[in-house]
Amino acid sequence: MKHGDAFMKKLKQLEWILPFVLCLICVAGIFALIELDRTHGIFACVVAIVLLWVPYLITRYTPIKIPTTLQFLAVVHIFLGIFLGSGLEFFYMVSFWDVFLHTWSGFLFSLVAIWVLVALKEKPSLIATILFAVALSSMVGMVWEIYEFSVDSIVKDSNMQKFMTEDLVPFVGRGALGDTMEDMICNFVGSIVFAIAYLVDHYFNKSRIIIAIEEDFSN
Repeated sequence: MKHGDAFMKKLKQLEWILPFVLCLICVAGIFALIELDRTHGIFACVVAIVLLWVPYLITRYTPIKIPTTLQFLAVVHIFLGIFLGSGLEFFYMVSFWDVFLHTWSGFLFSLVAIWVLVALKEKPSLIATILFAVALSSMVGMVWEIYEFSVDSIVKDSNMQKFMTEDLVPFVGRGALGDTMEDMICNFVGSIVFAIAYLVDHYFNKSRIIIAIEEDFSN
């Protein structure tokens, strides 16, 4: 039996159980928003319900096999960002929510970069691997900021870039750039944290979880 098989077997069960449970929470959130007459958050909740199933459906019905580890992390990220962040307005209610998610995104997409290398059967040097992970993560962060700018330019009263207060009063000068720059910096910091963790893991004994993740990526 491969090292970490027991861990991955337990994690495998979450591929459909986790999205199902989180969708139930999203449905409960929709009813709560209706009860509180905060219907503007319902659309985000519906989007979250749809996206929560995307990683599982892609793996189940397409040639692309997303590793169980990444499915789990992606689903949690969607739940935290779209349902809690946009639907229940944690971005406004919890001061560090946006910073946390963008930093975590930098780490998550660096991990995605490692999966891409494994899927392509590429084995670059340690430094090249780290640079690719940081570059891919930073590019995704940049594309996301372009998306936020585009939505805010097209959709009336959209405030994805947080260039206005919750009451739609525009910030002036550097204040209007604050959220975008903060997001990009946090994304970069997250990727750097991943790079440091990857280096430490490379030069010291690997944990059982790291070994299990690598085996999951190779399947």
